[in-house]
Amino acid sequence: MEMIRSGDLKFDKVAFEETSVRVYGTSATAVAHAMVTSTLKGKTRTVEERVTFVAVKDGDAWRFVSVQLTPIVAEPTTGNSKTSGGGNTPSSNRSAPGGQSNK
Repeated sequence: MEMIRSGDLKFDKVAFEETSVRVYGTSATAVAHAMVTSTLKGKTRTVEERVTFVAVKDGDAWRFVSVQLTPIVAEPTTGNSKTSGGGNTPSSNRSAPGGQSNK
C-alpha cells in the first residue's frame, strides 16, 4: 500500500474478461481474467492474472474482504513439459547410467 500512496506504483489500466459472479446470501465471489498495465518506479509492464474477489454485503453496498491474484504465464515450449514429450512416463528404450540398456 505504501508504494501506491508514495506514487511509486500506479495502475494505468485494468481490464476484466471472462467474469463470473456468484452470490450466496450476504456473500459473493467474483472470478475473472484480468489484463493489468502498471508503472513501478517509471517502468511500465502489462501482466495477465486470474483474479478472485470475495465480497460481503454491508448495508446497501458490497465490500471486498479478500482478493487473490495469480499470474498467468505461458506454457513452456521446450524442456520437461507435456508439449516436449518429457513428462514423467518411463521409457523402456532409455539407457541406464553408464550407457547400458534398461532391458
